[in-house]
Amino acid sequence: MGTHYEDKNWIRLILFYKSSSIFFLSVVFITMGFILLFLFHVELYDQLTSEDNIIENLSAVLLLFCSCFFLISFFHARKSPLKIHHWLSYGLLMLSIVFFLIAGEEISWGQRIFDLATPDYLSSVNEQDELNFHNTNKRFFDRLLDRATIIFVFISSFLLYRKKEKTLGIQNPDIFVICSFAITPFYTQNTSLDFYHFIYVPLVGLFVFALKNKQKSFLFPLAFTLMLSLIIIIVHTTYNHLFPWHNNSANELREFLFYLSCVAYAYEIMNDIKSPKVIEKNF
Repeated sequence: MGTHYEDKNWIRLILFYKSSSIFFLSVVFITMGFILLFLFHVELYDQLTSEDNIIENLSAVLLLFCSCFFLISFFHARKSPLKIHHWLSYGLLMLSIVFFLIAGEEISWGQRIFDLATPDYLSSVNEQDELNFHNTNKRFFDRLLDRATIIFVFISSFLLYRKKEKTLGIQNPDIFVICSFAITPFYTQNTSLDFYHFIYVPLVGLFVFALKNKQKSFLFPLAFTLMLSLIIIIVHTTYNHLFPWHNNSANELREFLFYLSCVAYAYEIMNDIKSPKVIEKNF
């Protein structure tokens, strides 16, 4: 059985999953930081989350990191001693290409950097008159991101519950990666009951499972994730009127947190393929 299910001290769990725990804590502190900015310095919050500002640009950088990590994983998978299916290594290459394309979309393919004009056929259907395709139906792509996150958390939680360390030779997400992704859908301006609230099902399920089996190490990230999600809902419901006029700040930050979580998992996959972990039975 893998390391996931030993009853470990949570500090030792963090040290073992050093990279993913750092990413998880980064997601937590960035989220908390922007909640405080939203409450006490909304002008700065508006500035940081507006179009072509630091959050959007950093999102593109994170996407490029994902692309690079999956590309490195592809080359290592081709010569890896792990039993990775031949077609799956090309799946890593496809993910690298997809994340590169999304990075280009995020900065509108350098439209403002190179002062490029939006073609007429695209300008007529693009909600923000930009050189990209995702703004032709922004609501659809925003929803797609949320749905993908929820499905990922459900499947990953099930694999964690089943104590599966790997699937087809690829490292499954650990508890910190799952919690990082689980936080992201809650950062939304829409506070009414929505599809993303179903993400509580796997989170509460894992929490009860850890509590029942006295796996105290899992309770820390799960409790933090559940509390933070409730804080986001309470703050965004109570102070919804504070959201900036451009009405896209929550979306930009949610995408940023999602891409940061993607980097965490892409990095974990890359490290595992390059040098597989030696699993200890008694941690």
